[in-house]
Amino acid sequence: MLDRSEHGHRVEPGATSQEISSFGQSLPPLRLVPNWKVHEVKTLEQLERVCQRLKRAPILSVDTETGGIGDEAINRRLALIQIGIPKVDAKGNYAGRGTTYLIDVVALEQQADDLMRISGDHVNPLSSLKSILQNESQLKIVQAGHFEEGQFSKYDVKLIGTDDTKKMAQELRPALRARGSQAGFGLGSLAVELIGNTLDKGEQDSKWLVRPLSDAQLNYAALDPEVTYEVWRALKAVQDAVAISTGLETSQLVYQYEQEIMAHQAMIRPIASQIFVLEDKNQQRIERIKSILTREAEALRIPLDSLTDEELPVFEDDVLGSARVRFREERGEDIQKLFELDPKVAKEVVYETATRKDVEAAFVQKGVTPADARKICDRLYEKVGTTEPSLKLEIDLSRLYREASGLEVMKDNWKSSGGTLDQFLSRMQSSPILSLSCPSQGKEKKIVIGLPRVQQGKVTKGAGLIFEISEEQLSQLAETQPEQLQILRSVLSDSERSVVTFEQNKALLWIEEFGLEVSCLQSLVTEAERFRPDLPAYTEDIITAEVLGVVPGSLNDTLRAKSAVEVALEIRRRKLLSAIEDKDERDPWKVQIEREFRAILEARAEKMALLRSVGETYDISRVRASKILERLTENLLAKKERDDQTKVREEGEWGVVSISQRAVNELNIRALRAEFPEIADAVLKEKINKALLEVLWKKETQPQIFEKNWDKVFPPNRVGLSSSAAPNYGAIHQPHSTQDSIRARRAA
Repeated sequence: MLDRSEHGHRVEPGATSQEISSFGQSLPPLRLVPNWKVHEVKTLEQLERVCQRLKRAPILSVDTETGGIGDEAINRRLALIQIGIPKVDAKGNYAGRGTTYLIDVVALEQQADDLMRISGDHVNPLSSLKSILQNESQLKIVQAGHFEEGQFSKYDVKLIGTDDTKKMAQELRPALRARGSQAGFGLGSLAVELIGNTLDKGEQDSKWLVRPLSDAQLNYAALDPEVTYEVWRALKAVQDAVAISTGLETSQLVYQYEQEIMAHQAMIRPIASQIFVLEDKNQQRIERIKSILTREAEALRIPLDSLTDEELPVFEDDVLGSARVRFREERGEDIQKLFELDPKVAKEVVYETATRKDVEAAFVQKGVTPADARKICDRLYEKVGTTEPSLKLEIDLSRLYREASGLEVMKDNWKSSGGTLDQFLSRMQSSPILSLSCPSQGKEKKIVIGLPRVQQGKVTKGAGLIFEISEEQLSQLAETQPEQLQILRSVLSDSERSVVTFEQNKALLWIEEFGLEVSCLQSLVTEAERFRPDLPAYTEDIITAEVLGVVPGSLNDTLRAKSAVEVALEIRRRKLLSAIEDKDERDPWKVQIEREFRAILEARAEKMALLRSVGETYDISRVRASKILERLTENLLAKKERDDQTKVREEGEWGVVSISQRAVNELNIRALRAEFPEIADAVLKEKINKALLEVLWKKETQPQIFEKNWDKVFPPNRVGLSSSAAPNYGAIHQPHSTQDSIRARRAA
């Protein structure tokens, strides 16, 4: 029962439910009511007394509830402020207790209005809170605090001295981020993943401006500061764990970086394949949703040019997510119209420019040699600044994988071809896949073709063969055995046959120099980047280790060929696993989209369950590695300043670390026109500085006039349709009760 006395109300603490299931995965126990004491504050006098208590607390947890339309702070009205004080002993231990004050802003505003009618003076109902919320030395813990900042600003109150749990989680727990979005960091999601509680967020969009508030609303509101504080404590523990000691030498930092990289990969390796399949399926489902919407828009019997964005098909579900199709626009640039509308501003924002590539090309067209054209441009382009410092770390991670990964060594059971060229070409013709590598031996170039064992048109395990051919041998082949050369060319150029390589650019260059052509050259580096976007480097042996679970002992020609073929086949196998099934397109389009969204969230829930098996330790190693790189950058920048150098480099047994900045150059238009007027006329083009124009116009014009004039200077042109899909990833952490109440409220 709720005690609604002047001193507030008290609820029985610790109530939870059994584990519940959402989108196919179990969730932690449902936390319905707060453990902290709860007091309601409904008068200005009560608020004054509470503020005296709040001033003495070193840490506060702050949240708000609002009413209104939409999610933007400007359209919402502050209804309730929740401020919690955790009970922490002298050693910093927290026993799950504290006090939360529910400050009824609706009641305070009513009392302030009554006082203003009596005295005639404006009364700010939150003036007592001002000194507390603006006290920089008193820590305020918030979740997505920019929203609270917007609400408090309406009362001339700033929120200063905050730790934002959403921002902390984005930095310290990156694995919670949903691919392609910033979802995954809502309080409900963080409660599940960090403190092992499920929250019922069903009251989040309830009528917070209506009085009296229900017991469910009061419990919901009181729980947020408590949970936010506990989430913050969990994140602080991670923050402490990722801290890098001061005073470490470069060699020590590099050693720690190597250890974190290896620990990170060892943890994710057992589940990496499953995660790839889930992520890849979801990307395909997103594309399917977008294609369904586009198809539906194109099928409208009304001419599309007569429609607005709002009249195009849209899917919205408060639980599953939203998807919409819009017109894709490209904007022109009418400089003459700008001079007509505002000649004074036009003179400030219109400028001439040309790319260095165009300037060099213009000189070459005039008969200047490319080398001389570059020299002229070096003189015409003047340094106006430098880029941000860039860290380059060159360490032998491949050696580290071979020595410290704990993986088995790949067996070297492939052989160099001992048969005739005719025999090898015959086997090539029957193989659906070949590997290609380009080792160098001094000045001699050669290509090595790898051929797996093939039985009945299928690749099988067993010893494969490699065939080496140099540029000189290829020339001899053209003279002595032109028929065999033609077969070789035909096999490599067959579009039905995959040719895989770890070194695509080099392979393309050498193939062209050898006079050959490959129709279907597959870059295993590109495939690995898609399959495992978190690898520390994309070398042959690291890709082999993470895809196949074995390390090459030494990369000789036979092992390179074997690893390339087996990596390609394994990635192909995982792609087949991630292929999504065809669905009946005869269903109504909204039913199809709902089905895809549900499958996306089920896969997301499965992924999060997998990541839970490695826990925060996985993120700790990942974040520590990035912070070590930051510390290396800081150390080298300090050395750069101390030694007044443009580039700093340190080298040791561990490798090389360096930091440098590139010059930012700008074309000297005046010098170009003075020395080379014909070139200037040919390459210089007028452009509008959009950012500056926007600033100048917004200062001087009304919003409606600004938009109208902007469209005249940058006329929009419809060039097609563009669809987007945004799954509600936070729904995977919601119990069914939340989903049901959200839908019921929206339906009502």
